[in-house]
This record gives sequence, structure tokens and C-alpha cells, in this order.
Amino acid sequence: MQRKERVAPAEKKAAFFEDVIAAGYAADEWAHAMFSDGAGRGSFPEHWLKEAIKVTEPLAFSDDELKSILSPLPEYSLWPAGENGIYGALWWLTGFSSVGVHVYVDKIPLRQQTTELAEILDTDPYRAKSKGMYLISTAAGAYAEELLLNAGIPARIIGCTIPGKEKLLINGDTRQYLTKD
Repeated sequence: MQRKERVAPAEKKAAFFEDVIAAGYAADEWAHAMFSDGAGRGSFPEHWLKEAIKVTEPLAFSDDELKSILSPLPEYSLWPAGENGIYGALWWLTGFSSVGVHVYVDKIPLRQQTTELAEILDTDPYRAKSKGMYLISTAAGAYAEELLLNAGIPARIIGCTIPGKEKLLINGDTRQYLTKD
């Protein structure tokens, strides 16, 4: 049996019943830019703001580094988040792959500093710029999560792909559908 060749990010479609893993933190790019520009002054202590600028620096790993870390997996697809955040990446993954998705919002990696700033600025952190965050879909989700964590990259299984077009966001008892905007 021949091994399938790996392809560049977003070139391989996700399949049904794969785990969806978030690698990196949602909205780090947005939060870092906002904190660096002075957002939150007057709302947070100065020492807290300095720390927030440090911790929200987007993680610096490349597509090639991720591919190398994930190379033991039999198959996976890689989806970079960016301008439209993790929700934008989920929308693109599902549309490109013709799959649905169930995502547990409370499992998406998000820093406390980002959460607090998003509340003050009335911004949805899941739709905010998230350079340095990736979605990975694979049938070997627990193994992918372990590989990433062992490499020092925060990672968590946040949901799974499903047949159909349903894009369901689950947050405790609340269920809503992912929309493009």
C-alpha cells in the first residue's frame, strides 16, 4: 500500500468523522496589536498590560515546522487561521472540504488576557485576527494533540467533522450555527 503524499496547508480536504484540533491561541495577533497600541489603558494595571503584551505575541512556528511535527500522522489537513480568526478558518475548512463540523467553543485555546480585552472592546475573539493559529483535521486527533504538545505548541481537540453542511458551535447548553460574518 502506498503512503499518500502530504500537501501544502489547505490543499488536502478534511474527511468525515475526523477530529478538529486547534493549535496555537485564538486572537493572539489581534490582542497583541491592541495591547501594543494602548488598548486597555485605564481598565487594567500597567504591570498587567506589560505582561499581556508579552504573552499575546503570536506563536512563531511555520507551516513547515508543523508539517514536520505532524509527519508521523498517516493523514491530516492543515488550515491556517488569519484575518477572520478561527471561525473564518472553520468556515473555510467546511466549505472547501464539503463537511459539517461540531465545535466545542469552550475548548478553543484562548488566553485570559485576550478574553478580558475582547469583553471591554465588545469584540468576538473567535473572529479576530489569529495569525499563528492553525486547525488540523485528522482521524488521529489524540495523537496529533500529543505530538503538538510535546513540541511545545498548545493544542486541543475542539470538535469533529461530520457529513452534511451543519456548522454547530456548542458552548455549554448553548448551541448556535456558525455564520460567515
